Amino acid sequence: MNRLKHTAIILCTLALILITCPGSVGSEEVDFLPDKLACLHLSSQFMNKVANREVKEGFELIRPYFPIPHEELDELINQTQTQLWSSPPTLGTVKDYNFIREETVEDILVRYTFVIRHEFTVTRWIFIYYQPETGWLLTSMNWDDQLEKLFIDQAK
Repeated sequence: MNRLKHTAIILCTLALILITCPGSVGSEEVDFLPDKLACLHLSSQFMNKVANREVKEGFELIRPYFPIPHEELDELINQTQTQLWSSPPTLGTVKDYNFIREETVEDILVRYTFVIRHEFTVTRWIFIYYQPETGWLLTSMNWDDQLEKLFIDQAK
């Protein structure tokens, strides 16, 4: 599981670097989602595809709203498929997925957390959307097995 966690962190870091580097998207067109409800709906559609072993199809759903080069997203698709489905003894078969929570930072950012329940463990999936001026963009999507981060500090 440590290898899975390590690879997922590397993939997420790569995605964040590509998103934040000026000029990394090039001339590729990026679409905007109209509101937070559309962001949640897109994330849920993605999760449904991944839970049904349709990783490529899930990533194709988010591609228009995720400002990273097509080649980089293709690599992310391949690595995600490899990590999720090459080690069934570690994860087990997929049972289902669940929406966990929505968190916002004013009207600038929204984060949606989901989980995929596997036979032997859970993977955590996080989507962060940013509203630059009009519309919303997916600026970060990552997954890992850091289950302790699913628990909210009850002392707050």
